[in-house]
Amino acid sequence: MTAEGQRQKLSRLYVRTAAPHIQITEASLLHDTVGLWCARFGIGDGSPERDRLERLARMVWAWLIEHADSDGDGVIGGPEFVGAYGKPGFIENIAVPVTLASTGMADPSDDRRLSMHDWVRLYAAGNQGHVFDAICIFRAGASRSGDVEVLTRDGVIQGASEFYEG
Repeated sequence: MTAEGQRQKLSRLYVRTAAPHIQITEASLLHDTVGLWCARFGIGDGSPERDRLERLARMVWAWLIEHADSDGDGVIGGPEFVGAYGKPGFIENIAVPVTLASTGMADPSDDRRLSMHDWVRLYAAGNQGHVFDAICIFRAGASRSGDVEVLTRDGVIQGASEFYEG
């Protein structure tokens, strides 16, 4: 099976199994994503980094409510979220900024090169089950550095774009 065929197969599996259980609210973005990430990586309340992440979460929420909340209930369900992938602006307003924001937290050596372990550890810290997304983004954007694959800033952008465009 080609890499593209494998990606499409995994994407269909995700839509069938994980997506129906997604229920995103503004509170879940701030608590389950920002709060858990910050707790896991030692980013304190009131710190500039936490404030930046909370602003980003609020921006993401505003975009999702405007572009993805098709039933107007104030909750972004899995089908609505997956449906947002193809909407104009999703990749540049949601996928890339969120993925890039997470990169700094996942880089313990601060060398701007993430191993698969560092990358998945970040996503496993969130309470959203996005490890599948993390693996797909890593696989799409990783490059070789010696005998290991790493994810750089450019790889994050490439991987997030490919994953969400797919």
